[in-house]
Amino acid sequence: FRDDDRFRDIIRNIANPPDVTIDAEDYVDRVKEELIESGQLSKDNFIDEQKNALNEMEEGETAMEVNDEKNKDDTKISAGEMAAQYQGPSHIFYNLPGRHYIELPIPIYKCEGSGTVVINIVVNQRGDIVDSKQDASSSQDPCLAEAAAGALKKTRFNPDARAEPRQAGTITFHFVAQ
Repeated sequence: FRDDDRFRDIIRNIANPPDVTIDAEDYVDRVKEELIESGQLSKDNFIDEQKNALNEMEEGETAMEVNDEKNKDDTKISAGEMAAQYQGPSHIFYNLPGRHYIELPIPIYKCEGSGTVVINIVVNQRGDIVDSKQDASSSQDPCLAEAAAGALKKTRFNPDARAEPRQAGTITFHFVAQ
């Protein structure tokens, strides 16, 4: 051990700043270029798509805020009315190995019955649901199915470039009776 440089100076104060600073975006760009050069990643790749989507979202925030101001006049609903519209506890479970949700809204419903709605989903590498179909074992209550479908439209999972292009899974909505 005495002659091995790997085992010298192993006691360090972690409160000290690191000797080298790494710019995360620069590092990602360098790795991306290496992967493109080695043929493991195409020039039309997920990393650039995600950056473009983030840039579009940042640019779109201003437009969305303008639309929100415009819509405030169109939909004058008091907080009490909003609270009255939201009813019904629900439990949501999903089965999509290796993924976590980015957005999975709790369904807003005013259905009188209870039941379980199972939706078979297909998610792309971007995390978007690209196909869905209600499972035959689901409740046949159209009110519950509509509430589940409404939540499903807003659902997104984490992007994963290593995932299958069309990853199958399920989302189960368990609605409790009012």
